Amino acid sequence: MMEASEGVAREIELLRQQLENLIDRGVPMDSLEVAELSRRLDDLVVRYTRMQREDTKVIE
Repeated sequence: MMEASEGVAREIELLRQQLENLIDRGVPMDSLEVAELSRRLDDLVVRYTRMQREDTKVIE
């Protein structure tokens, strides 16, 4: 399970960088693109948090 959560953590970081790059462009942003990246990021964070909870339960 740890490997899966590490993969999700990498995906989160990649999406965070994409969102940051989109914002840093300094040009008018496509709100749909920003919304989609934000939605995907939120979904991954929820998934990652659940995985971390499951890993903690296994360790206990």
